[in-house]
Amino acid sequence: MSSWSANKLGYKGENKGPRSILYCAPEEFVDEEHPYAFDLYGAAITWIRTVLSEDRHDGEGGNDDTEDNSSTLELASEDELFKWRIDVRNFGHNLVAWEEYATMHNSLPHGWDSLFGSSRQGIQALRLLSNMMSYSPGDRMSAAEAIVGQYLNSACDAA
Repeated sequence: MSSWSANKLGYKGENKGPRSILYCAPEEFVDEEHPYAFDLYGAAITWIRTVLSEDRHDGEGGNDDTEDNSSTLELASEDELFKWRIDVRNFGHNLVAWEEYATMHNSLPHGWDSLFGSSRQGIQALRLLSNMMSYSPGDRMSAAEAIVGQYLNSACDAA
């Protein structure tokens, strides 16, 4: 592993690589001391985008033109996902702090509250995502910790 990650030069010998800034962890390159933390961050972003995409809430009143959704994000588009990533970055990648602010300013992504609201499973899911998206790779939970945690554990009724 160390020989693979020791060379941090990316694509064509430059400090760039085949990654998307939309799903990339803040450190941008794999940290040798925490090589899998990078993937866990990307998995969290993918999960959020998947569960909050416009296709998920079609037919659930999500496309009602009578609602004022001017401040509501639809994370299905790359532009909206990028805006959301910047917003979360401004809160130190702390989803709980960002959520509190977004709630006060009525700017949660469409469907956020129904998925991560006040239910026990929603709170567990938000904690899991927040741990997966910690700014520092050393502070991110491991995939093993995520699997045995309360949200993904088969003993949990949210699984």
